[in-house]
Amino acid sequence: MIAPIAPPRWLAGEPTLMAVDVADSRTGPDQDRLEPLADRAQPRRRGVTWRSVLVGSLLAVLVCGLSPVNDYVVANSFLVGSYLPVVVVVSFFLLVVVFNALLYRFIPRQALQTPELAVILLMTLVACSLPGQGWLRSFLPLLVAPFQHGKSNQVFWNAFVNLHLPGWLFPVQSIPEGRNSDIVHFFYTRLEPGRAVPYAAWVLPLLGWGVFIAALFATLVALAWLVRQQWGVNERLAFPLAQLQFSLIEQPEPGRCLNSLFRSRSFWIALAGVFLVHSVGSLHDYWPKKFPQIPLEYDLSGVMSQPPWSYLPAHVKRASLFFTFLGVVYFIQARTAFSMWSIYLIMQLVGTYMRWRMQSDVTTAAWRDQHLGSAIVYLIGIIWVGRLYWASVLRNAFGLSDATGSLRGASTRHRGAVFIAIAGVLVMFAWLCLMQLSVWVAALIIFFLLLPHIVTARIVAETGMPFIRSVTTMMQFSTNLPATALSGRDMFFTGVFTINGANTTRESLLAYTLHGMRNIDLAGGDERRERTGLALVIVWTLLLGFFVATWSSLWCYYSYATPISHSRSSEEVSINSHGLYVLPREELVDPMTRWAEKRFPPKTHDPLVHFGLGLGITAGLQVAAWRWPWWPFVPVGYVASTAQF
Repeated sequence: MIAPIAPPRWLAGEPTLMAVDVADSRTGPDQDRLEPLADRAQPRRRGVTWRSVLVGSLLAVLVCGLSPVNDYVVANSFLVGSYLPVVVVVSFFLLVVVFNALLYRFIPRQALQTPELAVILLMTLVACSLPGQGWLRSFLPLLVAPFQHGKSNQVFWNAFVNLHLPGWLFPVQSIPEGRNSDIVHFFYTRLEPGRAVPYAAWVLPLLGWGVFIAALFATLVALAWLVRQQWGVNERLAFPLAQLQFSLIEQPEPGRCLNSLFRSRSFWIALAGVFLVHSVGSLHDYWPKKFPQIPLEYDLSGVMSQPPWSYLPAHVKRASLFFTFLGVVYFIQARTAFSMWSIYLIMQLVGTYMRWRMQSDVTTAAWRDQHLGSAIVYLIGIIWVGRLYWASVLRNAFGLSDATGSLRGASTRHRGAVFIAIAGVLVMFAWLCLMQLSVWVAALIIFFLLLPHIVTARIVAETGMPFIRSVTTMMQFSTNLPATALSGRDMFFTGVFTINGANTTRESLLAYTLHGMRNIDLAGGDERRERTGLALVIVWTLLLGFFVATWSSLWCYYSYATPISHSRSSEEVSINSHGLYVLPREELVDPMTRWAEKRFPPKTHDPLVHFGLGLGITAGLQVAAWRWPWWPFVPVGYVASTAQF
């Protein structure tokens, strides 16, 4: 399924599997061609049409408008929540099986073609990054959280007020009087009857922060545009989720209303079986005497009640079956699949031995420090494997010559993405400097913003894991320094972009855009002719989605204090309690309080040791995977195992 490759030239040895073809990576952007799944002899169809933009806009409005209501007010299962969003799967199932099938049956010339469906899918996936964990779930509460938490923490409040931050960063009229603002009070409770949602108070803060947000989003989209060639063609990563998504929109054969997937009898039998199993389980919750419970989980706690197995974590001894993972594993390389579960199991056994024999534990913070070291080496490996491609991209972007002296600028397909990424980083840096942060802190914040997005996107592209989040944060670095090394603003914005950094990679814009663009490649659309159109479509989706998601989220916060149901968690005592209380307290209020007291609490582990472990283990796995064809482990297994599922 994946082509063998040669290791880097500095390693002697036979070719090995790493989902990369070095021969391909030697070619520049002017030689590379994205191979669509469709027959290249067929004429290229336009994907960006008024129909695709209209339908994509409607689905973006649906995702961004409905998600806050469903997630916070109803407290239902998240509509997005993963890299295979429920709302996308259901929407495209109905769009293809019902709406488009009827068009093929009665008005075949008006049916949506695969390139158009790919553009609609791209717009929908991009929209999925906005309303929930991808951005607004943590960002909007952050603009009022300092005032709410400042009511009960005077040390934090004094430190916050003494920062003398610009007033336009927050929706209150006065920062010193912000704790008494109705904007804050009703955000956490509910508007009194007859009062309107104060949208106007939020306009200026959103515009002020919007400069930084726009630069960040532009950088992430540009990076997605750049890595899709290297990862999709040169390295031939599996992109399991993109394959699943493309199977929904693949073109039917001439004279057919549905494609081969939806005409497959085995597909409908499997779908009916899964639907029946979950339906019976749901009915059992309401009528346990009439409907049986079909077990989809195992619990080995009883048979593992004696040492050393009693020291195994509960989540290892008890787990559930997810049909989605069974389907995804089919598309990935065997060595990758083996690494994912075996390395995770080895890590748990190591932790079990430490608890049993050494009476010590590897804490969550320790695993995160290992993940930080692992992620940095993983990023270096990504750059090293694609070094010839990246050099060619930069030469083409700047019109430079290669080693032979010939100008390699025949194609400038990546020039715009390169300059957008550079401009985005510079704008973010300038914005942070305008906030009077130390130069080195501003640079590190940008690094820790981009690192988890790149790592998460790579893991998803390589493994198809729909639930994953890279947990590399600036706070891991800052809290290992003396408190006096940071200014108050350094500490405040470190907390802000810890909350809105790695935390947002559960629904990363980079990963969604990358998979949307990969589907366009598979659909065989004429990307070269529609490059500008695709860029404008992404910009339009982000603008429309951000407006709708912000409007819907603010309406939910000011209209409901608690969920109308507790179907997701009995602990959900307020809407989005994680974004309103947990994240601000853990990543902003408590660190700022410790900074104001001039001391960070001692850690129960040695951060440098665990950082070194993550760095060394990942480097060893990477070199071994390059060096020996028989080596069974690849680095992504360890990187993903130390991340957050």
